[in-house]
Amino acid sequence: MRTEEQDVFYTRLGELVRRRRRERHLTQEKLAELWNLNRTTVVNIEKGRQRISVHQVVVLANHLGCQVQDLIPQLEEVRVLSAELRDKAPDDRAFKFASEIAAASKQPR
Repeated sequence: MRTEEQDVFYTRLGELVRRRRRERHLTQEKLAELWNLNRTTVVNIEKGRQRISVHQVVVLANHLGCQVQDLIPQLEEVRVLSAELRDKAPDDRAFKFASEIAAASKQPR
């Protein structure tokens, strides 16, 4: 995975974390408390600025009441969705666009 793809991966992971946190009606402060981190760390993870290790993703999924795979972006989505495009589209619209492109690329011609 290239550096740009890694950046998109962690940005998307952060978006998925933020979405799950909001669905659980947790504040960044509360999630930080549960996770034994500070709020700034949670903010940086949600923005994709801070990378987290695998064991942290497992703990995070537990706090958010979801499966680990719910927080991991699909590789096709990461490759299709460049950082430039992501900056131009809201989170949900960009994710839907990438999902449609990935699904279309799998269909036989």
